[in-house]
Amino acid sequence: MMHGTRSNGNNRALLGAAAMVTFLAGGTLAAPPTIHSVGLLPGGTYSRAAAVTQDGQVVTGIADLFTDELWGDRAFRWTLAGGIQSLGTPIGLPWTAGNSIGGVGNAVAGNATNRAFRWTSAGGMQNLGTLPGGTLALAYGLSADGNVVVGTSNNANGFWGFRWTPSGGMVNLGALPGGQGSSANAVTPDGLTIVGASGWSGAGSRAYRWTSSGGFQNLGALPGGASSFAHAVNAAGTIIVGESDWSGTGRRATRWSGAGTPVAQNLGAPAGASDSIAVAVSADGQATVGYAIFTFGRRAMWFPGIGAVDLNTHLPTIGLPLTGWVLEEARGVSGDGSVIVGHGTFNGQQRGFVIRNMPCSVLPVVTLNPTGGPVCVGGGATLSVGASAPGLLSFSWEWREVGEPSYRPAVAAANFGPGPVARFHVSGSATTATLQVTQISSGADLDIRAVPTNPCGPSWSLPALLTICRADVNCDGVVDFNDFLVFLNLYNAGSPLADLNGDSVVDFNDFLEYLNLYNAGC
Repeated sequence: MMHGTRSNGNNRALLGAAAMVTFLAGGTLAAPPTIHSVGLLPGGTYSRAAAVTQDGQVVTGIADLFTDELWGDRAFRWTLAGGIQSLGTPIGLPWTAGNSIGGVGNAVAGNATNRAFRWTSAGGMQNLGTLPGGTLALAYGLSADGNVVVGTSNNANGFWGFRWTPSGGMVNLGALPGGQGSSANAVTPDGLTIVGASGWSGAGSRAYRWTSSGGFQNLGALPGGASSFAHAVNAAGTIIVGESDWSGTGRRATRWSGAGTPVAQNLGAPAGASDSIAVAVSADGQATVGYAIFTFGRRAMWFPGIGAVDLNTHLPTIGLPLTGWVLEEARGVSGDGSVIVGHGTFNGQQRGFVIRNMPCSVLPVVTLNPTGGPVCVGGGATLSVGASAPGLLSFSWEWREVGEPSYRPAVAAANFGPGPVARFHVSGSATTATLQVTQISSGADLDIRAVPTNPCGPSWSLPALLTICRADVNCDGVVDFNDFLVFLNLYNAGSPLADLNGDSVVDFNDFLEYLNLYNAGC
C-alpha cells in the first residue's frame, strides 16, 4: 500500500525511470504523539524511512554502513524494541534500499543496485531480475503476504510496470490504451489491485488503476492538468493518492476515490509551496501523507482530509515538540493512520523518523442506530448498530433505566440496576456490533445505546428504548385475551410472576393492576 524510492541524491541512476512514469478537530488523543529516530547502522552517517507495516510496528528504508553513501547503502528493518538491522544484499549486488514492507514485517521489497529484490524472514534476499532483455528493475510495492511485488523494469521498448509472483515471475503489465511505458507503484494487500502511471493516447502520463479482472483504468488528472501519477492505494483499492498537474502552476497532491469511475480531488498545498505530493495512504483511505516543495527545501505533509498540514508546524500544537528536527518527507503511514514514517534532519543530520500516536481524522460515524420497542417480562431483544470510521473499530454498549441520569456499561451475563434483581442478561458478547438482550425483568423501561470507538475516541448511537410491556404475559408481542388467561392461571396459582405491584403478596390488588395494564395495552 505504500512505496518508497531512493530519494534525493541517492536516486542517481533511478530518477530517469521514475520521471518517465513518474482533522483536525473532533478527535481525542489518549496521549500526545511521539517521535523516534530509526538511528544508524554501524559506521553509518544517515538513514531514511520509507514504509511501515499496517500495524505500525515495523519500518523499512535505507541507511548506509559507512561513509561511501552509494556502495554502503543497505535496506533495513526497524522496530522500537530491536532498533535498526541491515537486511544485507543479494549475491553480487553492492547496495539495497527498502521501499515497501508487508504483513507483520516479515517481507520487504525494494531496489538492489539495478535489480528489484524481495527479502523474507524465512528466505533472506532474493534477486527478482528484470523483464526479458532488461537491464534495470525497481520494486515499489508489496502485498501483505509478500508474494506479489510490483515495480518498474525496462526492455528494448522502454520502461514498464511489472507484477512479480513466485510462481509466475516478472510479468509486464503493459500500458493504458495507446500508451508507451508505465510504472507500477503500489499494490493492495491482497495483491489484486495495482496503481501507478502510464503513457496513454494523449499527451503526458496518466495515473491508472489496474485489476487482475479488469485491466487498466485511466484515472484522469485534475482539471487543467496534463499528467498525473498514482503512488499509493488503500486496502480496498477504492482510494488512490498521488499527484497531478492542474490549472495552476506546479503539481498538487491528489486523491482519487470511488470504486467505479474515481473522482480526482486536489488536496492542496501550504502557502508558499510550489508543489505537493501524496506518497502513502492509510488502509481505510482517511489519512494521506507526503511532502511539499518550497524554495528552501521539502517539508513533510499530512493530509487528514482535504487540505495540507505541515507536520513541522502542526505537531508542536498537539503536544509533540520537534526540537532539533526538520521533517522533510513523509513516506509511509500505518493502516489506521496513527503512525507516520519518513525522513528529515535531526540536528542537521539525515535521519529516518517514526511518529506514533497521530490523531486519526474523524471519530466513528454511526450509520445505523439500534431500534427498540415493546418487550415482555422474561423476553428479550436483538440490538444492532452500524458505524464507519478510520482505524480499528471496536464496540461496547451502555444502558440505564429510564429516569436515571447516567449510563452504565453493559456486560456479558447479568446486568444489575439500582435494585437487587438483574434487569436483563446479555447472551454472548457485549463488545460486538450486535447485542443480544435476554431475561428482561419487570421494572422501569430501559435505554440501551452502542459505543463505537476508534483510535480517535468514542461516539454514541441514539438510545434504543425498550418499553417493558407487562400485559404481554405470554410474550407473543400482542396483548389479547390469551394473556389474560395466562395471568389468571398465574394469579390462581399464587405465582410470584403475578405479583405485579411488587409487595411480595399475590392478591386482588395485583389483579386490579393487571386489568389496568391489559386495558392500556402496550
